[in-house]
This record gives sequence, C-alpha cells and structure tokens, in this order.
Amino acid sequence: MTSRVAAPIHQVVIGATPGDAITSMALRLRAELRRDRPSEIYALHRDPSLVDDVRAVGDLAPAGRGEVLVYHSSYGDPEVTQALLDRRERIVLAYHNITPSSFYLRHQPQVAAALEWGRHELSLLRERVCMAVADSSFNAADLVALGYRDVEVIPVGLHPSHLTTIAPSPSMASRVRRWAGSDGTVLAVAQVMPHKRIDVLVHAVHLVQTVHGLDVGLLIVGSHRLPSYASAVVELARRLPADRVWMAGSVADRDLAAIYRCSTAMVSASLHEGLAVPPLEAMAVGVPVISRDVGAVAETTRSAALLLPADAGPMLFAEAIARIHVDDGVRRELIRRGSDRVKAIEASRPTERFAAAVRKLAA
Repeated sequence: MTSRVAAPIHQVVIGATPGDAITSMALRLRAELRRDRPSEIYALHRDPSLVDDVRAVGDLAPAGRGEVLVYHSSYGDPEVTQALLDRRERIVLAYHNITPSSFYLRHQPQVAAALEWGRHELSLLRERVCMAVADSSFNAADLVALGYRDVEVIPVGLHPSHLTTIAPSPSMASRVRRWAGSDGTVLAVAQVMPHKRIDVLVHAVHLVQTVHGLDVGLLIVGSHRLPSYASAVVELARRLPADRVWMAGSVADRDLAAIYRCSTAMVSASLHEGLAVPPLEAMAVGVPVISRDVGAVAETTRSAALLLPADAGPMLFAEAIARIHVDDGVRRELIRRGSDRVKAIEASRPTERFAAAVRKLAA
C-alpha cells in the first residue's frame, strides 16, 4: 500500500526581492505548506539572489487534479494575468493592497500603469477566484468594491517579531551609536518616494533640534525608488539645516535588526498604508511608534501607536517626537502596548490559519 502525496499548493508573485514584505510573507507561507506537501513560489521578476529559491512563472507545470494556486496581488502585469487565466487550478487571492496610481503618475508613470492594471486584473480574475483574503479590513473593502464576496481578513505571512530572532549586526549597531545624537535616533522605514513624505520628517526633526532643544538624528531606511526625490530630501536637510540625517537605503535583515534596537522612536508620515508592517516590527523590539492615521494604520496598530491626524505637519510630528523623548511615562506605555499588540497578532497564527483554509480547498 503506497501513501498518497498531498496535492501541491504553489504561490505566484509578480516580483521576488529579499526584504520585500510580500516576498517574506510568501516564504513564510511556503515553509508552513511544506510541512505536508510540495510547495513552490513562482515570480515574473526575480532578484538574482533568489533565482535558486524562487522559480520563474514560465516554469509552472500543468495543473493536476485538486491543485490550488495562491496569487499575491499588489500590482499587476498582463503576462501574469494571462498566465493565471489560462491555468486550471482554483485560484486563492491574497490581496496586499494596490497603492493608488495617483501617487506615482507624475514621477513614475510606468509604475502607475502597473498599479492601474493591477486593479483591472482583480476584475478579470474575480470569477476564477474561489477564495479571497485581504490582510486588513481596509484592503478587504477594496475587493468588496470590485465585486468580491465573502472576503476574509487574514494577514497572511505576517510575523512582526521575526527580526528579534535574527542576530543584529555588531558593525551596524556600532555605526548607528557613533552617529546618533545624545538624545536618540528617530527611525523611518519606507521607500523614499513623495507619498511617504520623508520631507515632513526632515522638517520635524529640524524643529525637534532647534525648538525643543533635543539632540536627535533621523535615520531613513528604504530603497531610493525615485533618485530625484531622494536628492531633494538631502538638499532639504542641508538647507534647513537638519543635523544628523542619514539615508541608509535598503539594508540586510541583520543591519535592520541592529537599527531598530538602536532607535528611540519610529515615525511614519506616509499618505497611504494598506497594512503597515514596519510599525509592528518596531513594536516587537520595544520602539515606540508615531504615525499618521491613514489607511490601515489604526486597524493594524490599535492603541499601541501615537496616531496623528492624516494631515499632520512637521510641527505636530515634532511635538510628538519630543514628548516620547522627554515623557518617560508615555514612552513606557507605548512600549507596553506595542508588545501586547504584537503578541496578540502572532497568537492569532495568521499564516497557519490561511494555510489550513487553503489545504481544505486542496483536499
């Protein structure tokens, strides 16, 4: 008598890049699915460092009976859309939010076009999708507006404390400590793009230094997706002047683990967030969070972050940053709430819940 191998459950992403939130989520889901069946990740675009770990979309074999394909949607590509429509598997949609194209239209029209196609793709796939999951209620509303029904909210692959399991880079920790101001380091983790409003944070830190008299620096971690905007941020810091503004670019996980541990606050002035993962990562290592109340931020952080109005400007950010650095009671309370929030999310075991639902479809 031979044992039966469980039907494979594979995943498709548009792009696979180390450190990318969706790639990391897909990798965690694959690890869970591989506990009882074959599971691979296929991508249209692969970072060279992942070509041995993530397969090309064109290598997807013909579907067998009972197979399920998980598609992670965050923007679109006609080649992937057609590949999905041509396949026989039942499709499970994991929706991670499609940023409004208006944020990219002026500076990166090609990215704006991919985002617009992503929304069109959701409509094309709707009748093929047998299960739709969004990683926040804010994102679920997008799918409902496009005609999807029975959308479940599960933050697939979310594991905010993962950096606490990684040994922080001693060399990066040493660099940050040598660079940091005597009163601390304010951290922003975001792509350096206009809608992330890094310029607001530069103005805010300038006010913290000059008006509130605190010696803090601003450390910005994230890819320079638009070099002209990154250059404008550097020039703004020079003109103000704002001391200690360090644009570190993209960093490895060991470096990021060290940076979080060396930071005294994390800030976000973004105009749009579909889930807001970096604030949770900060909370996991005991860093208080300040953020604009936009998108899914309030839903994700609950009462664990100091939330500012969606139109908050540099003065309000400066006051919030100063308060966290001078009011030990507020700081301790935010750290406590942040720890509780991360524990609650991870206790809900989102990856395992999603994997169990998909396994039922493939049974």
